[in-house]
Amino acid sequence: MNGHSWKEMKERSKKLVEAIIRNKKISFFCLFIVIAFVEGILIWVVLHKNYCTLEELLVSIIINTSGLLSTILLFNVFYEKLSRDAYSIEVSNKITETLMSTPETLELFTEVQRQNFINSTISSIVKDEDVTEMVCDNLKNYLTRDALYQIRKEYNYDFELNTNLPKVYKKYFKYVENYFYIQEKLRFKVKILFPDHNNINKEEVKVGFVYNNQYLDSALREYDEFKGCIFYENIDLEKKDIECLNKVIEGKDMVQKLFGLDIKIDNCKGKLKDVKLCKEGFICVFDVEHDIKAKEHVVRILFHMPRKWDSLVEIILVDPTKAPKIFVSYQEETMNVDMISFLSKSEESSLKVAHEHLNGIYDISTNNDWVYPISGAVFRVSKKRG
Repeated sequence: MNGHSWKEMKERSKKLVEAIIRNKKISFFCLFIVIAFVEGILIWVVLHKNYCTLEELLVSIIINTSGLLSTILLFNVFYEKLSRDAYSIEVSNKITETLMSTPETLELFTEVQRQNFINSTISSIVKDEDVTEMVCDNLKNYLTRDALYQIRKEYNYDFELNTNLPKVYKKYFKYVENYFYIQEKLRFKVKILFPDHNNINKEEVKVGFVYNNQYLDSALREYDEFKGCIFYENIDLEKKDIECLNKVIEGKDMVQKLFGLDIKIDNCKGKLKDVKLCKEGFICVFDVEHDIKAKEHVVRILFHMPRKWDSLVEIILVDPTKAPKIFVSYQEETMNVDMISFLSKSEESSLKVAHEHLNGIYDISTNNDWVYPISGAVFRVSKKRG
């Protein structure tokens, strides 16, 4: 519902409460009139039939009233308190049930009130002040559009590693013997939470290639020149080969020849429009005729490239991702591949449960686990020379 509908609902609720109070007062007044009328008729009958004199009737009323008054008052006080407490508890339970079962109701409250409601709920569960602060701070990272504007509902990333490089690389790179060949295929389904704050619902879609891991960290955080890309990859090359690459990379045909970059969004094939050379890499700009107003997209990215031996092949999940699947195949006879997985803390994504390693294949998958971006560091230790 929009804001105008909720305003109308709130106004109707206010009028309904006022009507209930007014009807209650009318009911009490009608009851009083009926009782007074019945009593009047009874008194008239008693006096008219000469059952007793007026003086005797008044004495009888006074005696009966004095005996019942204390009991009535005492019972009424206790009954009123008990019924009021029970009613308060019932109303509180109904309010809580309404809030829990219909999240739309919470939109009637301010953001601060909703945050206090969340904090109180967490505090009642964990029952520790420090843990409550930790959980609330973590939740804060997923409750704002700047922190979380999309999630990935499906994620499949396939790598094929090979020692044989295409001949085209020998023409443009000087140190081809220092590289192995990697082919990558990425397919994921993404759900856009805030349409005005994402990199897919745009007419131009960007893919960034970064020359070193140090700058890749800034790119993933969308700093500097690489802001706005839907995907980032590290191209780990020798310094001289990077210089050679920079001389030819601005040609669109050369990008296709060296990297075979291909993009589809919702089965709409992207057309490479421009290649922008940056200080620490380059950005490929595509025109894709997908529905930029859609809330969900299926993205497929294909490419290949050379990579230095002893480098790290990284799979970085920057958005909360459900049941990621990663498949790596390589030539056991010519290369060694060691894998460290730190997808999440749960046993479902642990090394012993989530992956298989057989005949030069790593198959990493989780059945139904959500994997959230986590902190960590990967170090490569090599023998010191000289």
